Amino acid sequence: QNATYTYAPSSKPTEEGVEPTKEVYSGAWKNNQKNGIGRQNYVGLGDYYGNWVAGEKEGEGVMIYVNQDIYSGQWKKGKKDG
Repeated sequence: QNATYTYAPSSKPTEEGVEPTKEVYSGAWKNNQKNGIGRQNYVGLGDYYGNWVAGEKEGEGVMIYVNQDIYSGQWKKGKKDG
């Protein structure tokens, strides 16, 4: 089942009148966890697109960091593996 989930805004202070940035996951879910292909943005870190298993990055995926560095490869239990 595919769905989009928007996480609560970060608790970091923002300028007056500026809405806090939210993290969003869009993709496949199973048993109320990220599972399958999906995209997750991380405030202040970057964007991940790839495979998820039981809520963690697992298998093939790409992380594009805010400084534009790119990691494309294998992930295991949410960590780079390669």
